[in-house]
Amino acid sequence: MMPNTILLVEDDKLFQSAFVRKFKDSFNVLSANDATEGLTVLERHKDVSVIITDMMMPGLNGVEFLEKTIECSPYAVRIMLTGSEEQKTAVDAVNRGNIFRFLNKPCSMELLMTTIEEAIDLYDSRMKERALLEQVYKRMLEGTDETAASPSEEAEVGVKGRQLDCLKWAIKGKTYEEISIILGISARTVRHYIIEAREAYGYASTTQALVRASKDFSIDPS
Repeated sequence: MMPNTILLVEDDKLFQSAFVRKFKDSFNVLSANDATEGLTVLERHKDVSVIITDMMMPGLNGVEFLEKTIECSPYAVRIMLTGSEEQKTAVDAVNRGNIFRFLNKPCSMELLMTTIEEAIDLYDSRMKERALLEQVYKRMLEGTDETAASPSEEAEVGVKGRQLDCLKWAIKGKTYEEISIILGISARTVRHYIIEAREAYGYASTTQALVRASKDFSIDPS
């Protein structure tokens, strides 16, 4: 099994070298000195699972960089390294860059390892759900899906407005981050609307809700 690929964007050469030495035996480690170089790496490597970046860098800062990575690496999990004086950027970073975890500098390699492992678990979960959705959609289009519930009326279910907007884009394979850009809301708000829709349907699984909505509202997943 191939190791997960992680990208570190950090202009501190000593930290970058120590990071690569520590994690190269556990992961496929890529590194970049600034945001511009990091975006170039991501264009060449579409399989990056985790992106770790410093907040303060020459050129684009960490928030601006992570915001740009949403388009080229929508499924990657994002981690921000910050100094204590930079905590005021936290809300902005969550809304614009969809940060999974903040780590204060300096942080130990042990904490970084634990955080990376948790991020990879999240990434793997995202990819499994994506694969499952693709399988279900294929069966649905072929007319061989017998697992989805029968269609119901919008008024009966109560899924409408922003909930439905978010479901429509999710059915088409967009991530929460991509939907947030399309609709002009935060990824956290997208997640909130989709959870509301799932609960309105009475399902425990988001995948079930997406399949049901695709039938209820005749949404083509392609």
